[in-house]
Amino acid sequence: MQGAIALVALLVAFGPLVNRVYSQNNNASNSDAVNSSKGSSSSSSDDDEASSEKESDEVAKARVKNTCDTLNEEMAKHSELDGFSMKPSGDQFKVAVPSSATGLSDNEQKSLYKSVVDLIYSYDNGTNQGAYVEFDGSDGMPVAHYSYISDKIKLDE
Repeated sequence: MQGAIALVALLVAFGPLVNRVYSQNNNASNSDAVNSSKGSSSSSSDDDEASSEKESDEVAKARVKNTCDTLNEEMAKHSELDGFSMKPSGDQFKVAVPSSATGLSDNEQKSLYKSVVDLIYSYDNGTNQGAYVEFDGSDGMPVAHYSYISDKIKLDE
């Protein structure tokens, strides 16, 4: 019963958090899109393509880092999210999960982790959508991951 109450409290906390983060970043994303479309140019050389791929990879890594930093700040404001934190892993996300969450039932964990994924994906107008998200327990070992293709949380055993 306590697990269900904790889960409901976390889900209630994520709703306003998603809306706040979305609205804060909506204007920034729109101006970034305008700036990037103005600076776009095309080239057919292999060197330019390799450079572009490297830049794209660096941009993806920076986007993940910025998302983690912002969402960690927001989660720190909510006591019910105590113990949760995100860090970048290249262009992917790692979410540290407190033992209080890993002690929940499988369905409660899946629902909670899916809420975290939704928060990540909704940040910055969905620019993170499709990124791999891994959930690690307090010992640093993976406890779950999210598959964008199947749209499911898979608990690691």
